[in-house]
Amino acid sequence: MKLMTIGIYQLCIPFTQAFRHARCLRYASDAVIVRLEDREGVRGYGEGLARPYVTGEHVSSMIGFIRTRLAPSLFALEFDSHCDPFEWVKRISMKWADDHRVQTGIPPWHAAFCAVELALLDWALRRNDRSLTDYLTPERTRVTYSGVISAELPEDAASLASRFAALGITQLKVKIGIDDDKARLHAIRDVVGPSYDLRADANGAWTAEQAVRQLTRLQPYRLACIEQPVAGGDVDGLIRVKQECGIPVMADESLVTRDQAMNLAARRACDLFNVRISKCGGIVRSLDIAAIAQAHGIRVQVGAMVGETAILSAAGRHLAASLPDVAYTEGSFGTKLLSEDIVKEDLAFGFGGEAPVLHGKGLGVTVQEHTLDRFAVQKIILNR
Repeated sequence: MKLMTIGIYQLCIPFTQAFRHARCLRYASDAVIVRLEDREGVRGYGEGLARPYVTGEHVSSMIGFIRTRLAPSLFALEFDSHCDPFEWVKRISMKWADDHRVQTGIPPWHAAFCAVELALLDWALRRNDRSLTDYLTPERTRVTYSGVISAELPEDAASLASRFAALGITQLKVKIGIDDDKARLHAIRDVVGPSYDLRADANGAWTAEQAVRQLTRLQPYRLACIEQPVAGGDVDGLIRVKQECGIPVMADESLVTRDQAMNLAARRACDLFNVRISKCGGIVRSLDIAAIAQAHGIRVQVGAMVGETAILSAAGRHLAASLPDVAYTEGSFGTKLLSEDIVKEDLAFGFGGEAPVLHGKGLGVTVQEHTLDRFAVQKIILNR
């Protein structure tokens, strides 16, 4: 069986409120959706979000790479319904990794690879009437999500913290690295009290020297960990912060490729990995990086992209449910952040941040084509 059409959708879904961190201010989702379809009408959907300050991709370059480099390879594929669909996609994904080995100054194209890999996996699983849970065996029946507070004014951050507390969520991440960090954390601690697991994310805003100084000032707020305190390429800085601050350090922008994961682990540069499926290039690469973490005693956060739709949230839930030990899980905000999602199911977490494992065919979500079309600011259909 071969693919007959490839659809590429650039979305713009307004947020219910703006989301700010040290690198960006966002008002809407800019997700890119890939839709694959065969001659029998079986479809698969994938998603990726381009972040130039993480993988080097812009939305336009990501779409161009899918259209000119990955689409011809997809049209050339031949799927045998008797093969193992997950292993088939895994082989293809690993071949792409070998064919597009990252070189200095060359984007890893991980958002593009992620969107295509997830679409291919969703399609292949649906061809065989299988769910991803049949291959990524869940370690738990429910996934527990953290709340995330953007770099708000202190009074607004406190209000958000209060809303998360009312939802029974006991883990919060706060964006820092801009003005009013101390006041923001103070306001949040006043609301949630001393027992809450409170961590912070600087999105690479500081030099190592600045990070040490700022984190020393923030010690009274008992941060459980600090995520990406220095720029993505500054591994020496991560090590310095880890050694001098006494706060567990999580790598995010420093952790995009497998080679970076191996280097961070070998140098003991961090205590946690933030594995985000779009950033890391798909499910297959994310599983590989999580395995590296486990082998080196590094804990894993299954992270999310701000503005992701339910497609990417579903993939993240499968990953989080399947790993033997997860420190934190993020994402599945659904219409808590998006003005509208593009699937039939409601993937937003509920009370306590909990959400069930997905058992439906493919990735477990049903994309509504009319909603996808309505939010598409660009739609490209490629035919065989």
